[in-house]
Amino acid sequence: DGAASVAYALAIVVVNFLLAAWSLGFAARISIALMAGVALFGFLIRLGLITLAVLLVRDAAWVELIPLGSRSSSPISDCCSGRCVSCPPR
Repeated sequence: DGAASVAYALAIVVVNFLLAAWSLGFAARISIALMAGVALFGFLIRLGLITLAVLLVRDAAWVELIPLGSRSSSPISDCCSGRCVSCPPR
């Protein structure tokens, strides 16, 4: 069950990154102001989509919440704590 939860969480992370790349790439072709708005509000929208994706399956028999939560939130927490490769050192 834990492996299925981790696979679902990794799918959420990949889809999140692809949506971010697509939306920022689309906005960058139009204007820098739009790109800034998409970066801010797109993050909030994608965070809502991640929450929805977890809430939709939280009661399923195959879901283990600890592996699901630790994998799907890891990229966000890694970047916020400075452990992300692209983050400058503190």
